[in-house]
Amino acid sequence: MRAKQTAFSLIEVLFAAMIMMLGVSGYVALISAYIQADHGSQMRRIAIHLLQEKRDELSDFQQIRSVAGQRAYQDIVSGASHLVVSGKINTEHKFDLNWQVKRLFLQANTPSTMPNNPQQTHDQTQWPIADLKALKVTIVWIDQYDQVNSLALFCDVAPVLPRTLKEI
Repeated sequence: MRAKQTAFSLIEVLFAAMIMMLGVSGYVALISAYIQADHGSQMRRIAIHLLQEKRDELSDFQQIRSVAGQRAYQDIVSGASHLVVSGKINTEHKFDLNWQVKRLFLQANTPSTMPNNPQQTHDQTQWPIADLKALKVTIVWIDQYDQVNSLALFCDVAPVLPRTLKEI
């Protein structure tokens, strides 16, 4: 007659350890994927913030015509800049920001974009749409996998000065 078994055999212990290792390695892979996804969403969040800042900067003016020392609607022009944003643990994120400004014209009852200089066209069927400007702000960056990412923001800016509460 055999005695009752009160301990685990070596095979049972190895099998249990293998199951634990599979669970822990799955957990580590899940955490790693979460960290990478969080980094990607953080970069996208920064890019959206930079796009909105540039749009606000371009559409925030105090004058319609150029005046020394003040931002004017007339001075809104295309341009580009290179930005470096500091991240966690001594990392830097590099972004290329470009903005295009075009005057909107009405041509045959449909809006279309034309050059900034109205004298460049002699077609009498094209009229400016209340001197409206179309903005396209684009940002480009490279992620941790060396893939190029980009976002674009489109908006129109009209030559209307902001009103104060006293004026309302």
